[in-house]
Amino acid sequence: LNGISGVPLTVELRAGSTPVAQTSTVSGTAGAFIAELDVPPTLQGGSYTVVVTPGTPTISPESRTITVQPSFTRSSGA
Repeated sequence: LNGISGVPLTVELRAGSTPVAQTSTVSGTAGAFIAELDVPPTLQGGSYTVVVTPGTPTISPESRTITVQPSFTRSSGA
């Protein structure tokens, strides 16, 4: 696997064309990266798109469709 390290990246979670969460990161070894998005607690479950946009015009943006499922927390009964 060949990749380019040190590329600035913008990672967005989109509902249609509207960003609902965004963060920035930089590619590491072999072009791999890790990004953590702060998803709004009011976000509904469903299909969303993750879009990764490099900070250089020589590399094209990439997107993937994902499914978001809300997590439920249990409250202890009194």
